[in-house]
Amino acid sequence: MYRFSILVLSLVLAIPAATVTHVRAEAVPAETSPADVTLLLEALHINETLDTLRREGLAYGASIEEDLFPGRGGKRWAELVAAVYAPERLEHDFLAGFAPAFLRLGAADRRAAQVFFADTLGQKVVRLENEARVAQLDEAVEDASRDRAEEMIAQEDPRVALIDRFVQANDLTEANVVGALNANIAFYAGLNEGRAFGAPLSQEDILKDVTSQADDLRQETEDWLYSYLLMAYQPLTDAELERYTAFTLTPAGQGLNRALFAAYDRLFEGLSHDLGRNAARFLSGQDL
Repeated sequence: MYRFSILVLSLVLAIPAATVTHVRAEAVPAETSPADVTLLLEALHINETLDTLRREGLAYGASIEEDLFPGRGGKRWAELVAAVYAPERLEHDFLAGFAPAFLRLGAADRRAAQVFFADTLGQKVVRLENEARVAQLDEAVEDASRDRAEEMIAQEDPRVALIDRFVQANDLTEANVVGALNANIAFYAGLNEGRAFGAPLSQEDILKDVTSQADDLRQETEDWLYSYLLMAYQPLTDAELERYTAFTLTPAGQGLNRALFAAYDRLFEGLSHDLGRNAARFLSGQDL
């Protein structure tokens, strides 16, 4: 049986997640305003984030071809991957997950989130996070950041303790692992629909194979989180990082975090499913 591993790190703005939730498609309460969503996402520069995600996705699509059907994808596979990561699709799926969850917050919490990220520190955090994510598109930069993180951890650098608090207090690792496992399941579902295996895999077989990867995913997630966060937040003073951590632990921060994870959970599951379904066409010979 094929064994696949997709590491989908839902962390985009490094806001901690106590849980990863699935948002039901239900009506937005009448007393809330969609303008709240627009103001917050503008402050978060979400279009920049989604553009980076698309660039990551195109590179990831190339790695799928290399791993599963080397040399057989060609132009057609590249076109299919580009369609999966179409900018309008990313925006639509993200908003479909984010808006209902964010608008469930009380008006005071929505306003607190908007104020924090519109202010100087919030904008600095967003800029640093986006810049680090773009920089790590270069494998050499990502490798160097991982090496630096390992060195800082081994030397018990004081900054690591602050990142520990940020990650552990908010269960960041586990939330990202859950998101990655959900995406892996969706990838298998797409492969099944595309008849990649001949006889379809049972849900039990899929769950068994995916959950067997949990420990490896957890280790990879931790390695990525610390290399990314230590790199992104290096310009922040300790006081600034502590203030940011304090915000993320408020009801506003936690509520925003749940909305972001709801959005990315929905988005990545859809992307993974469609990548699996398209990959099945090449694995089964349909696109040869």
